[in-house]
Amino acid sequence: AALDLLHRIEADTEACIEARKMLFEVRRTAVALAGDINAYVGNAPPASAHLKETIAAFLVVSPRELRALAERPTINAEDQEKIASTSFVLSITQQVASDVAAQARDGVIPREAVEAERAFLSTKLAGLFTLSSEIAEDLERQEEEMRARAQHLRDEADAF
Repeated sequence: AALDLLHRIEADTEACIEARKMLFEVRRTAVALAGDINAYVGNAPPASAHLKETIAAFLVVSPRELRALAERPTINAEDQEKIASTSFVLSITQQVASDVAAQARDGVIPREAVEAERAFLSTKLAGLFTLSSEIAEDLERQEEEMRARAQHLRDEADAF
């Protein structure tokens, strides 16, 4: 029974690690996109191709996969709600970013298109960063607790 519990704890720990990796990817791509959007309408904008690449990297993060993480029983109810909210905001933000990229003509995204969505995207990207950071910290604590519990079970097993 202890061995089964140990295997379950290890699987739960792995699920937390996977969720944190995805949340870190949300953070990374949100920060990159926010920076490029602000730079694109600023004084020294990056090339349109660079902004399109950043948008493409942001679109790779799957809201569906993020929602699936929220359904895992190893994630507590509060974090499940936060992950579902993050997935929803990610989906909306990706649609707007995709719409901006779709306005490209001759390979160039019009600065006016970026400027028109800048405030909306900046707000949503900041929210994604904050939510994903908060959830990742919660999952890290949960992972540490599971590792401690697993170690306790190993120690008890070694004592017998």
